[in-house]
Amino acid sequence: MAQDERWGRDVRRGGQDPALNGGLFANPRALKLDKKALALLLQAASATGPTSSPPSSGTLLERALDPKERHALGAHFTPRAYVERLVRPTIEEPLRADWDVVQVQVRRIVVAAEHAKTDKASKDKLKEAVAVVREFHQKLCHTRVARSRLRLGNFLYVTLDLFKRLEGEVLSLLESLGEKQTLMHMESVRVTPAQFHGIEIKRWAKEIAELVLWIGYLQWHFRMYGKTMPVPEPVLHDYKNIECRDAVLAYDGEPRAGPRRKRQASHAMGWREHEDQPHDGPREIPDESKRVEVYKYKNPHKAEWPEVDFIVGIRRSLEQANEADIGAEAYVESLRTIYPMFRGS
Repeated sequence: MAQDERWGRDVRRGGQDPALNGGLFANPRALKLDKKALALLLQAASATGPTSSPPSSGTLLERALDPKERHALGAHFTPRAYVERLVRPTIEEPLRADWDVVQVQVRRIVVAAEHAKTDKASKDKLKEAVAVVREFHQKLCHTRVARSRLRLGNFLYVTLDLFKRLEGEVLSLLESLGEKQTLMHMESVRVTPAQFHGIEIKRWAKEIAELVLWIGYLQWHFRMYGKTMPVPEPVLHDYKNIECRDAVLAYDGEPRAGPRRKRQASHAMGWREHEDQPHDGPREIPDESKRVEVYKYKNPHKAEWPEVDFIVGIRRSLEQANEADIGAEAYVESLRTIYPMFRGS
């Protein structure tokens, strides 16, 4: 059977590339690119090393946004060091505390196996040690994390990376106990992007976060297994764990647009200076071109969240939402109606 040198695997489908799926090509649409643009695209696709990592891509994606839109959305790339300051004590340290207990148990069992009187008793002890490690691995592979307002997806990417590092230690211990790492190919016993849930209201941010998550996962796979492609195909899976919706407010149908209002903002947000009365100093008056829609929400109610073990995120106050856009008044009022404990917060 022929070998495909690009992927280091047997060609089973007539030399075709591996199936991807995962919703990546659900709505394919070709961009009109000239020769220069195609050359730049080829150069970017050929990049290797740090420039092709999701964190580096996050910086490029941030710069692609309009500065005013980026500020309004809070779509700023958060460096890994800052993300880890939140993720490590919140998620990793509790898991590693459990892992430390498992390692102590395994050491005690291995010592008992070394002093066993018969080979059968020794093998039984080693099987017991393997069972303890596998139980922790199962727990790790079923631990779920959620985040809202994904933006560039770096929080989930860093959390996935920390999970894979811990999983690598687990598999190394299993291997030292005589187990093979073939169980990494089993869907139910490996850390996958399915464990990381996201809720994002912006469609483009949802797609970027999902892509970044898969890039991080596949990078880990190739570091561990070389050019061998993940099995079974398709390579990507549509787990539907990254959702495009509001994380706190749900409502029936689409929000209805009401009358347009003038934005309540400072001069920097688009107001014009008025100097008809110099003795009073410059004044700020509303810019009629900056009017915004006011939306109404039918039957507002609490948004449902997936069942997870950890939630990681950064809060945003109702005042920030209300002051940022006068069109958010109905939204904030709906929130205060369904979350009375936050009234006035």
